[in-house]
Amino acid sequence: LRKKEAEHITSDPRFHRLVRTLESKSSELDKLGLENRKRAYHKLRVDADLRARAALSVRLLERAKDIQGDLMDAASVQDVLVMVEEQGEIFNKVNTSTALHRIARLATTTPYANDGDNRRSSDAVPHITRDLRFRLLLQMASALCENMSIVSVSNALWALARLRVDLGETNALLDDLAGRAAATAHGAQPKSLATVVWAL
Repeated sequence: LRKKEAEHITSDPRFHRLVRTLESKSSELDKLGLENRKRAYHKLRVDADLRARAALSVRLLERAKDIQGDLMDAASVQDVLVMVEEQGEIFNKVNTSTALHRIARLATTTPYANDGDNRRSSDAVPHITRDLRFRLLLQMASALCENMSIVSVSNALWALARLRVDLGETNALLDDLAGRAAATAHGAQPKSLATVVWAL
């Protein structure tokens, strides 16, 4: 686009309404959507803050993909908790549910070692759920669950059930996850729905 053409488009009030709507739903965009947003803002020469925000979203998505791989490869609960502590601000909704799921799987299916003390998983779970980094992960899940897919919701609920997290402390999170599950159930695979029902 030529500069004058871009100015004509961006000066239209309807364009500003469109941008406000897009920004309000930016957390729901997939990779293609984020890249198209970045490209459009650049070509239209929109406000520098918007261009920077769009570019940052693409970079964070790439970093989140790297984190996802690291989470899947984590060999211990401590590995996951360290990632939450050091990179939690980059976690997206998928990373967050995967971290919960990975912690629950590692803690409830393998012996758990902490500070050199080999203890069975049944003894370790209360220790894990009291960890401040785990509590932070729950807060992150609460903040992100409204945009989670049914797969992410089912993973998070499965983790909470496996870890037998205190219902009194996570009641709001459970309500939010259950509500999100209901809202996305129409497009869910049977496996995800069965996991949700089991966990609840």
